[in-house]
Amino acid sequence: MRVSASFFIPLAIVAAGLVLRIADPAPLQALRGDTFDLYQRLLPRPYLPSPVRVIDIDDESLRRIGQWPWPRTVVAQMIEKLRNAGASAIALDIIFAEPDRTSPSRILPLWPRSEETDILRAAAAAGRLPDHDEVLAKTIAGGRVVTGFALKYEPGGAPVVKAGVATIGPDPLASVPRFGGALTSLDSIQEAAAGNAALTMIPDADGVLRRIQLLMGKDDTVYPTLGAEALRVAVGAETIVARADSPGRLAGLVIGEHSIPTNSEGQIRLYDTGPVPGRVWPAWKIFESGAEGKRGSTDSSLLQNFDKAIVFVGSSAIGIEDVQHSPLSTVTLGVAIHAQAVEQILSRSFIFRPDWTAALEVMFTVLIGIILTLLLPRLTALSGFALVMVLVLATLGTCWIAFVELGYLLAPGYSVATIAAVYLSCTLLGYLSSEKQRREVRAAFGQYLAPVMIDQLAANPNLLSLGGDMREVTVLFCDIRGFTAMSERLGAEDLTRLVNRFLTAMSGAILESGGTIDKYIGDCVMAFWNAPLDDPAHAQHACEAALLMRARLGELNKELRVEAQGKETSVGALEMGIGINTGPCCVGNMGSEQRFNYSVLGDSVNLAARFEEESKSFDVDIIVGESTRQWVPELNALALGQVTVRGRKQPVEVYTLPENRVPD
Repeated sequence: MRVSASFFIPLAIVAAGLVLRIADPAPLQALRGDTFDLYQRLLPRPYLPSPVRVIDIDDESLRRIGQWPWPRTVVAQMIEKLRNAGASAIALDIIFAEPDRTSPSRILPLWPRSEETDILRAAAAAGRLPDHDEVLAKTIAGGRVVTGFALKYEPGGAPVVKAGVATIGPDPLASVPRFGGALTSLDSIQEAAAGNAALTMIPDADGVLRRIQLLMGKDDTVYPTLGAEALRVAVGAETIVARADSPGRLAGLVIGEHSIPTNSEGQIRLYDTGPVPGRVWPAWKIFESGAEGKRGSTDSSLLQNFDKAIVFVGSSAIGIEDVQHSPLSTVTLGVAIHAQAVEQILSRSFIFRPDWTAALEVMFTVLIGIILTLLLPRLTALSGFALVMVLVLATLGTCWIAFVELGYLLAPGYSVATIAAVYLSCTLLGYLSSEKQRREVRAAFGQYLAPVMIDQLAANPNLLSLGGDMREVTVLFCDIRGFTAMSERLGAEDLTRLVNRFLTAMSGAILESGGTIDKYIGDCVMAFWNAPLDDPAHAQHACEAALLMRARLGELNKELRVEAQGKETSVGALEMGIGINTGPCCVGNMGSEQRFNYSVLGDSVNLAARFEEESKSFDVDIIVGESTRQWVPELNALALGQVTVRGRKQPVEVYTLPENRVPD
């Protein structure tokens, strides 16, 4: 069975879309990511009061307190203030990788020698001047502080493990991202901390951070990230439990009483709130809280905001900033992303994209693509467009409802693009098919129909019923009388030119009267009315054509007489015979599979041909049958009597048309 282009091409588009979705190239991933960002811009996560705070070491804090890096003693003061305020955990998005260059043991050798500096050097050597790194480590050891490290692909570095990750059954952590090295804080600092966490974030290919890692690995060891570790320290859990939904596949984490659904890579999706003033506090306010007489001092009640809070410390200051591109903001404080992860866990505000969603999108798209491929060629342009719009709106609406009601992220872009591609291909193929059909109509009838009739057929080819259709038609036959004798007197070229001039004149009269020229047989022309277009006055128009043909023949004879002047031989005046009959005929494509012609068949056709032959016997140029006369009762026709034509036993009443006009 031959597959038509209107089916094969849209189906090929669906197949190509399926291959493209399986390959999932970067542009398709970016489109999906942009769609999920749009969901969040339309419905961001509402910020609810939660015990999560962010301390921002911003430009104003550097202006008030001093340039970065601050002495570790200053950082220790901030930690002590937050601990005394009742913070349940203090997570530092800061790496103390090098010894503090402001420690006495490091800065005194840079000072010029003097009696005073010698005294200080002696005090430092005796241990009477505190080392800033030791001060910070001792403060951190006071409890509830989480330090951080940055994972990297280059080998080196050994982060201290503070929290174990317990697993049940086959290892579900195989898909957690792994790195070969780490940049860590000083050993004394990370060993003193209650928790130690990875600070690394992994944005998507377009630079937008949409997923937050809760676990990351270095070699064979898995570490929690800053948000997960801060929550563990805050709730006092010893370990983080990794649970699987199938052997070897991570499905979520348990931290204390908090169950966290994750994907197999240990990620949750960021459900962004955008910037929230109540979440972020500048660091300088912490230092100046309750400080009497200090410029810009704040009330000590400010620290009450940190009671029982999980506090994250990071920086947005120029030069040391840690900023990310989130779904709702191109500049988001990096440490605030960790804070949002904890907010989502505490409020259980999650958005999900389970693994089965991709399979669902593919199956839906393929099914809809096949349905459209089958239906669109059978629908009108308007109904096809309406169907596509309904499907597009239903797809968009379903995905939006799934996000609003269930928190599921379904991507409509792939399905909508496939629907649009199938629709456009079907529309284009339909247009090309229509144009081809119009060209075929013009090619098939251009020589046989009047231009206005061709335009009607081209505009609506459905008016043409191909293959055979019974209808009432009026048939006309016309040929040159005495053509055999004429052909003996004229050469072939002269005879051809004369016949062409005759047929051109007669054909023009037929077409002007709305007739369809069936064929030319030598000097004979056959025409009919009421097909392929309906013509209720077909009999009248055929008679009008005969009268017009009579007039055109008179004009042609005048031209021939003028041309014959001065010549030894002339063809003389042309005479013709016309037979017209009306009756039921089969109209359609007649012929073979290799070659066919739009024509009419039936006894009425044969009778019209016999009338044309009998016109010579009655010595008239036009004979009209009784049936035609009945269709045009107002016709000024002259009865000739009855005639028994060849092939018929019963005589037939015939008429002729004198020099008159058919009434309008």
